[in-house]
Amino acid sequence: MFRNYKKTLVILIAIIVVLTSSYLLINRATDKRKIEAISRVRSAMGYSNYPDKPGKVKGTISGGGPVPGLIIPGELETKVKLKFDGAYQVTFIEYWNSKDFKYKSSKDGTKSHFTIFQVKGDNAKYIEEGGDFPPESVK
Repeated sequence: MFRNYKKTLVILIAIIVVLTSSYLLINRATDKRKIEAISRVRSAMGYSNYPDKPGKVKGTISGGGPVPGLIIPGELETKVKLKFDGAYQVTFIEYWNSKDFKYKSSKDGTKSHFTIFQVKGDNAKYIEEGGDFPPESVK
């Protein structure tokens, strides 16, 4: 009985190792393809102020409000990963300090907002957004 348990455990560990390795290999897409996916979203969806490759840069967040609108110092980050179905998930994240922009009852500290897109072939589509209330949404 103990032998069967040991054999099952070894098989289970082997399956986990194979699945983890496969996921890591699939997610190591070439930089060129990741940059192509980012470029497709940046041009189609208007995220030109974000990095054109995975990474984070200092910049400004242009918010809404009366002309000229809010100008908030912050950081802009671009992330991309290859999904199992061959699509790329591109995420844009903006970070700012609450002393520069704070909405109603939000807490102090670093704030962030993200937007996720999916790129498959020539198509880029919006998936979701979330996080803190962003400066761009001010009317």
